[in-house]
Amino acid sequence: MRHQASLSSISKPSMALRLVFEATAILLQAGNPDLTVTWHQVLEILQHAAEETLCTLQKVCIDTITGVIHERIIAILEDERFDASAAVAEGGSVVESICEYLQELENQLLLSHHKHDLKTLATPSFGIFVDGSRNARLACDVALSLRRSGEVHICFIDEFAANASYSLDFVVDDFTQYCRQNQVPKSKMSVKSQAVRMTQSMTTQLVELSDNLNVNFAVLGTFGGKGPQPTQIGNTAMGVVLQSSTSVILVPPIADTSRKLSSHVFVIAMNSNAESAHLCYNNALKLIKPHDTIHIVHIEPDSPLTQPPVEPDEFKVSLADLYTKKMASAKISGTVVIVPRVKGRTPAELIQAYIHEHKASYLIFGLGKHSSTSVGNVASGLLASPRCTLVICKSK
Repeated sequence: MRHQASLSSISKPSMALRLVFEATAILLQAGNPDLTVTWHQVLEILQHAAEETLCTLQKVCIDTITGVIHERIIAILEDERFDASAAVAEGGSVVESICEYLQELENQLLLSHHKHDLKTLATPSFGIFVDGSRNARLACDVALSLRRSGEVHICFIDEFAANASYSLDFVVDDFTQYCRQNQVPKSKMSVKSQAVRMTQSMTTQLVELSDNLNVNFAVLGTFGGKGPQPTQIGNTAMGVVLQSSTSVILVPPIADTSRKLSSHVFVIAMNSNAESAHLCYNNALKLIKPHDTIHIVHIEPDSPLTQPPVEPDEFKVSLADLYTKKMASAKISGTVVIVPRVKGRTPAELIQAYIHEHKASYLIFGLGKHSSTSVGNVASGLLASPRCTLVICKSK
């Protein structure tokens, strides 16, 4: 049913309607990069040439909605002031057609990300688990810097509730204000506290929380209030990595050196397993911003010492070219690098050296053959000595 309201008498649109016009302006420029148009001009164009404008919108190719344009469109659609119903009631049938188009466009962008790995995702959600440690605060900083338009859920785990030197209300309010300072809308965040249950381990509680929140990433520091551990990753953090079904972002102290950079290098350690490659690359698309760079790094397998030779490296045969094309299609700055094996050095050591050489801020990888108590050899080496923020990919 089309609404009877009309754009002809509107001179000062509400914020809901203005956001629809802003989205329209962005899309018109996506279809014609040489065009410069403001939301004021969109209103005038729609008042005089609505059908022509709608036709132009429908012709905008989804392939042109990448990078900054993609981020701006999603930011508008996720804005807490965006209200399609209110905009349609004010602007009538023309605005209704635009809102229907925007909804369909959003669905196409999501499908292109989830199914085809051809679009970034601006709405990933983060579950951030903090205690009173400085490393936990850094983990919160890193998660907020990665967030674009998604939700943030912060859970404060109080290990010393019986002898607290601060009130839980104070801690919750502190993190709430910190999120607002980092431009997280009230509708996109939640902050709560929870005391440690004596009947459950800390790891079990964090795994339950991350699974119940249904977020894309669980974020925590590599160690908590007890300080660094001999293995550089505390028992609780390692337990979450092993047991959680949610992808985990582990933040070591060294992450503080790169979190304020204007652009970041994401290294994806990719093996020859197509399913693992898809999972890692898809997670990268959830985290990168338009000015970031992806380096897909593959370590050559060992050359056989005896005959017959092993099967061809699947990464060289198909995956390298596949992901080169995917990055080009998504207009992502990136490269695929095949690193030759070096006698006496493990794959993990070669990846660590690559991270150091290219000053990477994030390393994305899977756990290989793993169980609830152990991980693959390469993952074990990468977890033993973090050189940057680690993104450990899990498949729900």
